Amino acid sequence: MNQIAWLEKNIAEVERLLAADREKAQRYPPGSIAHKLILKSGENRLLDLQNQLRIEKEDRDVEVIDLRLIGGQMDRGTIPLDVVSKLAREISEFIHSIAYRMQKGKDPRGTIPYKLQKTLDLRLAGVETGSTRLLITSKTNPNLFGQSLAEDSINAVFSVVNSKTDKDITDAVAAAGLRASRSISEMCNVLFKHKIQVEMKWDSPVGNDIVFKGNMSDLQNLSKSLNNLVKIPIETLNVDGTLSMASINGHFQVITDSNIYKGRYPDNILYKIKHLYLGSKVTAKIEKETIENKTTGHVKEVFRLVDIKKY
Repeated sequence: MNQIAWLEKNIAEVERLLAADREKAQRYPPGSIAHKLILKSGENRLLDLQNQLRIEKEDRDVEVIDLRLIGGQMDRGTIPLDVVSKLAREISEFIHSIAYRMQKGKDPRGTIPYKLQKTLDLRLAGVETGSTRLLITSKTNPNLFGQSLAEDSINAVFSVVNSKTDKDITDAVAAAGLRASRSISEMCNVLFKHKIQVEMKWDSPVGNDIVFKGNMSDLQNLSKSLNNLVKIPIETLNVDGTLSMASINGHFQVITDSNIYKGRYPDNILYKIKHLYLGSKVTAKIEKETIENKTTGHVKEVFRLVDIKKY
């Protein structure tokens, strides 16, 4: 276990303990000495670990996707320029789309905001082994809590391409977004058209080599599976319940008498989340997005918190 993996494991444990402390602290008035004492130790420990994680990821600097292209039009180790251009466009599109969804809880419409593009700073950083091995980088760029948008987005890409069943791919696309899945499908189509097999590898921050190997059959099947997915129109829900989870990386959970709503919240309501404690009775406005697999009928519901307040 490397240092980043160790820190993330300990942060998760401290967050679990702190959640229990916050429930205990609810017995006392907010701002009282008893309230502060219960939370102080855990909160300080969490801040220390998050700072260490941020420093470790800043030292890492970039995430590198190693894309090896095999066969097809790789004549004497070279690749047609138009193929490189098409692949680069689709890779840029699906990583940016996933990152936007991570931040906002929904797929982007139109052009990806410049600020997000600058945060990721996607680059074709190197061409190796006779122009058939492309190195694509994105800035790790962790936030104050050690969370990296590039890391989370690339991880979501590999979750999609390495899905083994129709259920798995439906669930993975529900997290990554339908817009990103269309670009991954198009990347597969470009490779298949030019009879190019691919090996895509990423050395993740926690020290694992994550690999996708796609031959002609794999690429064709992946594209077909992705194109079988459709989005049912979004439904807006207004619910009263209890806030049972609200993490700094944009995840929430609200429990009602009849259901559990678990998903992501956009960064523009973080300030509202910060003023709530776990166990708070809340009124929440939630958007429900449903991804359906046309072949199997399997559906995956995705919940996005739009607004929240105490009641």
